[in-house]
Amino acid sequence: GYFWKFNDPDCLILRKNGSSMSENEVITQCTVLGMTGGLLLLTDDMTKLEADRLDLGLKVLPASSVNAKPETLMAGTRPDKYFMDGGEHNVLAILNWENAKESEIPENSFEFWTGKRFKKGEKW
Repeated sequence: GYFWKFNDPDCLILRKNGSSMSENEVITQCTVLGMTGGLLLLTDDMTKLEADRLDLGLKVLPASSVNAKPETLMAGTRPDKYFMDGGEHNVLAILNWENAKESEIPENSFEFWTGKRFKKGEKW
């Protein structure tokens, strides 16, 4: 029971065909699973996977041995920021669950999935 729930892999769903997940939902899933580390299970047929979705999956593989920590842990809420101490390069994931609020981006930051660079004080 208790021990095995921590070894349960998370299923990373990348495909477009047969899935109702939008591109933003797939990117959010890749972000959270990639930042939190642990086991990832790919169940999609890799020979039929669309190239852009395969690229998303390859960005989170292999799984990191460093786990990000949620900035806040409150009962009943989803963390909206995860921080990973990567030594030379730190990683901050900012998740917009409600599609409404803006977050100020730290200086010298870039958006991982698109490579967009942010200026000091810019909002996301």
